[in-house]
Formats: sequence, structure tokens, C-alpha cells
Amino acid sequence: MTERNEQQLRLAEGVGTWVGEELMFPSTHMPEGRTATARSEARMCAGGRIRVTDYTQSVDGQATMQGHAVTVWNPHETCFVMYWFDAGGSPPTEFKGDYEGDTFVLQGSVPGGSLVRHRTRLPDPDTMITVSELSPDGETWSRIFEGTYARENS
Repeated sequence: MTERNEQQLRLAEGVGTWVGEELMFPSTHMPEGRTATARSEARMCAGGRIRVTDYTQSVDGQATMQGHAVTVWNPHETCFVMYWFDAGGSPPTEFKGDYEGDTFVLQGSVPGGSLVRHRTRLPDPDTMITVSELSPDGETWSRIFEGTYARENS
């Protein structure tokens, strides 16, 4: 097996169990917005080349969203690719992107044609901040949610 490349090593930075609060912004699906808690568990597999993440968002102790992400470096397209699957009934979604400085940026299309962009950074090894945004045209972006998570010690 070949050695892991720089991009595969960067994927490992997000490995661990993360727990935190998410602020959901008002939208057509949620006119009043809300606060939720989230837990994600990320691990490397396939010899440290693929990151697999399981995610659960809850409000008042009830799961409101569950998802599964598979993220890999695609050397042919020279970008990261994340495949997202969730319990919401949407088809799998493909997001592509790369690091912009210390921020991991992924973008993809969702059913209906809108674009979604996720920006994640680790300001320190035990804190993760994610901002998700929606755009009808790739120019004007509105926030879907922002989350701040702490790495849970195992």
C-alpha cells in the first residue's frame, strides 16, 4: 500500500467525536429558526484514506436529522469529495472542495438546484466551527446554520 498523501493526512484532523450546539437560521422550512444539539463521530478507514462520519442533530432530545458522510481526496479532480446521505429522504449529495487556508470548504447542489456550501475550521485541536450556507445562484449566500462543537475525550 502506498503512503498517505498530504490531503489524506489533513482529513484525519477532523477525526473524533464532536458535540455542540447549532443555531438554525430562519428559512422557508423553518420560519422561526431554532437551536439544536449535534453529535458527529468521524473515523478514518481504508488505511487512513477515507473519512467516514455519522451525524445526529437533536432538538429537545429528539433526533431531527441523521446523516452519514464519506469524504475522500480525488487526485484526478484534485479536490476533496464528500458524499452525503441522510434520513431526510433526499438522494445522496456530492460536495467538492478543498482547504482555503485553515478552512475546509465544500460545495454541492441540492434537489431543486440550489447550492449548499459548508465551511469548517478547527481554531484549536478541540474546537470545530461549521457554517452552512444556501445560494440560488452561487453569488448570494444565506446562512442555514452555524455550529460550534467540542471534541469529546474518549
